Formats: sequence, C-alpha cells, structure tokens
Amino acid sequence: MACTSAPRTDAVAASQRRPSWLRADRPLPRCGPLPSGPPSEAASARISEPPQPPGFGGFSLPSPQENPVHDHDRTAPECPVRQQLDAYNARDIDAFMRCWADDCLYYAFPDQLLAAGAVAIRERHVARFREPDLHGRLLSRVRVGNVVVDHELVTRTFPEGPGEVDVIAIYEVEGGRIAKAWFKMGAPRLHAGPA
Repeated sequence: MACTSAPRTDAVAASQRRPSWLRADRPLPRCGPLPSGPPSEAASARISEPPQPPGFGGFSLPSPQENPVHDHDRTAPECPVRQQLDAYNARDIDAFMRCWADDCLYYAFPDQLLAAGAVAIRERHVARFREPDLHGRLLSRVRVGNVVVDHELVTRTFPEGPGEVDVIAIYEVEGGRIAKAWFKMGAPRLHAGPA
C-alpha cells in the first residue's frame, strides 16, 4: 500500500511540538518604543530597588541574611581563605600567617609536601612577597563542607621574567584557620617584552 501524503520534515515536526508562543507561524509580541528623556519618579524608584529573585512554584532564593554560608560570615571556611588571598595581594606576611594553623601542611598537588608548619610556610612567602608583580586574581571559588577550592590567575616574576599562571588552590579549613592546602599550577605564560 502506497503512502498518499508527503513525509513531514524534521523542522515542521519540531515546530509543531513547540509551545504555541514559540512557533514560527505566530508573530512575536511587539514592544513599544523606549521612552526618551529623564525617567519618571516611579521608574527611578523601580531602578533603585534591588532585583528580587524570581519565584519558582512558590520557592524563592534565600536572602544573604537568611543564608548562613556566605563569604562575609566569619565562621565560614571561606573567611580565612579570602583573608589570606587579601593579605597575599597586600604582601602582608603577618596578616597572611594569621590565616594558617600552626601545624598546617602545604602541598604541591597531589601529595608533594612543600612546607610543614607555619614557620616553613612563612619562609616560603617572605621571598615571594618581594616580587614586584605579585598578585592573585580570584576567578572562582567553591566550597564543600570545610574544603574551599579557588581558581586563581596569579601574576608573578618568574626567573625568565614577569608572567602569569593558572592555579587551583584547595584549602582544608579547621577551627577557622587553614590546616592543609594543595596547589596545582598550570604552565607559566610570560608577558611579552617591549618590542
């Protein structure tokens, strides 16, 4: 028995599965022109109000005051991690060391021990803090329990010259101080010199 109708194309079939408001055969709603001139008082009030999180089936996101896991919480594991990065960028060795436990361990990822104890970590960083271009820029931070993972772009003065390196830093925080840290460094990228 022969088929009497032409087969549907995938595009036609797909367009008919879309919600009606997304179908190509229905025109999109038109928006009016943008107002010109200074905004009205009502518009200014709406602009200055902080945006509210969208609800989803009666659920809304907690405000920072309701959410106990925030960087500004002095008991959160992120707190000493943030403070040590700030001190690193300020090259303030005393503030930097206040973030580390006395018996802390400092590793090259995954398990090469580079420094054991606060005295050894201090010695490693005194020389580094003399580098003129030293700066760590936080690209992202995530926390699970008492472990904080940072992705940083660190600018340094390498023996070959100034450059930058991607660093993944994993911090284990206990009692409000960094107890263990692991650092995975990418390949240094030297800055182009004067032409």
